[in-house]
Amino acid sequence: MKSGRKFLLTDLLYLKVFIAFGIGVVAADNIDNLWLLVSIPFIVFGLLMLSYHLLKTSRSKLGDSTVFSLILGCGIAFHSLALYDQTTSIEKLTPILDHEAYHLIRIEDKPIAKAKSLQIEASLLKSETDSLTLDVQEKILLYLPKESDLSPPYYGQIMQIQGRLSRPRPAHYPFEFDYAQWLSRKKIYTTIYSREYTVVGSDTSFVYQAMKLPLKLRDYFEKEIDRAIPEASSNAIAKSILIGIRTDIDRELYTAYADTGTIHILSISGLHFGILILFLEYLLSFFIKKETLRIGIKHSISFLYALMTGFSAPIMRSFIMFLFFDIAKWKQMRISSYNILFLSAWLILLYDTHQLFNVGYQFSYIALLGIMLIYQRTVWKIQFDSVVTNFMWKSLITLSAAWLFTVPLTIYYYHKFSLLGSLSNILVVPLTTLIMYTGFIFLLFSKLALLSQMLGSILSLLIAIQNHIITFFSHLPFSSISSNALDGFGLIVFFLFIALLLTLLYTKSRLSLRWMLFYFIIIVFYSSFLGYRLLKDEKWFLVSNYNHSAIVYKNKNTVHVFADTIDDNMKYYFLHSLTSYYNTDAPILHSKYEYFNTLPNKYSFQLESNPELLVLAKENKNKWTEYIDKRDSFVVMSNLGYAKSELITNLRAKNKYFYVY
Repeated sequence: MKSGRKFLLTDLLYLKVFIAFGIGVVAADNIDNLWLLVSIPFIVFGLLMLSYHLLKTSRSKLGDSTVFSLILGCGIAFHSLALYDQTTSIEKLTPILDHEAYHLIRIEDKPIAKAKSLQIEASLLKSETDSLTLDVQEKILLYLPKESDLSPPYYGQIMQIQGRLSRPRPAHYPFEFDYAQWLSRKKIYTTIYSREYTVVGSDTSFVYQAMKLPLKLRDYFEKEIDRAIPEASSNAIAKSILIGIRTDIDRELYTAYADTGTIHILSISGLHFGILILFLEYLLSFFIKKETLRIGIKHSISFLYALMTGFSAPIMRSFIMFLFFDIAKWKQMRISSYNILFLSAWLILLYDTHQLFNVGYQFSYIALLGIMLIYQRTVWKIQFDSVVTNFMWKSLITLSAAWLFTVPLTIYYYHKFSLLGSLSNILVVPLTTLIMYTGFIFLLFSKLALLSQMLGSILSLLIAIQNHIITFFSHLPFSSISSNALDGFGLIVFFLFIALLLTLLYTKSRLSLRWMLFYFIIIVFYSSFLGYRLLKDEKWFLVSNYNHSAIVYKNKNTVHVFADTIDDNMKYYFLHSLTSYYNTDAPILHSKYEYFNTLPNKYSFQLESNPELLVLAKENKNKWTEYIDKRDSFVVMSNLGYAKSELITNLRAKNKYFYVY
């Protein structure tokens, strides 16, 4: 700007702030050496000053370098404090871990029905063992028998339970979902299964019950959806799209959404929040003419909706951005969309630095950044007379930009991607928008029985059509392509390729084209190298859940599974992930004791074979004594319950070599 005046939301101040703060968070998460960590801001400051000197900038950059380094130091400090709080919480619970104890807990969320249990998010208030009484205030995940008779109101119920707190099992293999890490991001570090519980009271304080109002509102809307949409698949999708409840979606239907690149539709995200904002803006414009009041009411309702649906990173991003856009419009400020984007990203990190490593956070921001960078540079170059054709063209550019920017993350995290993602989204997103608008009207008039029943029937029909479209696309060739072509280095190279593509789009430089082709060749060769290396892998894997254990042998493109039973958890959360990661054929199932003598086996469930390690699991519990006396090396599986600690004590007493899976 000619005057040199900087506007808070017009220059790219917050891009620099976000980058500096993010570097600090990443450094704190990966560097354990305190002195090295403390020295990083000074090292960065020196490198910046050296760079400015070598580039011979026209003016001194001392101030810029100082501020950048200070913000980087703040990122280190904030995340270090978050990690310290996590360590403190775990240390506080350590004296009672894996010990039988009585616990006083308070229910914080509605119980979720699992296959064989009720899962409840709760706060641990007090724990008491034979030798220790501990007052705590930590979040835990409680599992009760599925037949447990819990009655609403759930929020604030105080219960006394008996059981053993334990740390969730970490992921053992790179393709496994890291459940322990996922829980820790939610500040849940322990779980407990209890068969004995007694409701002893309730937290009825006004402040606590007011805090739970959004969840009570969500439960009310869930009942209304159950009443108006009885068909199971439509009911589950309606809950997911409208109020953020995803527990009842059929697994095959969920996989179809994932395979077609439309999984984002099932999570309350920026798309859903944007539709809500437009709906509220249109609705309130009929009743409220004063702009400040309309903005206040609109964002109060949207904030309540955000709390009701979980306030995930994409929702926080959308809420903050829409709020700042409205404030800027009200104050007639000149704004930069990029600056607001990175301001919202930074504010979320100030609230919780762990969000930087949240997959939803990364997808949300990278997708929107891609749309912002590509949309304005391409959509105006081709215009159509037809409104419908123009809409389809703009939708194609928007969805293709989001797909291009997120496909590296999709391959990196999920080891697959969809070539039909943009095409399926073009058909589904407008339908989802119609479902959302109909759904909001349904929620608004849910007390009017006749109208809500009619709207429920319309919703059920629209969702059924959407499900049919998704299912159709999921059965097409190339709807989902398994690929493990990217590791950390490959991910960086892929994003450099996208950056060069953008440079070519903006500058039309031949040099950018050459570099882009060079990086494309690097990606192809590197991904081929990774694929070849994974194909050559010959590995054994252990699989364990509550009821069953299995041994898996992967040799080139073949996977052998030795198990008596494969349940859904093992099938979807382990075998499906393994075959996607290695891009192998479907697994071959064998009996647990079949064909072991023909393979160079490392593990076994039986004495007759001669492996390096004998597996001690729930299935062979009656032979433990015989096994321990006759063998020296063991692996202890994770499905042993309370017997696990006793077994480990026994192995240590006999000086046996073992490791705990």
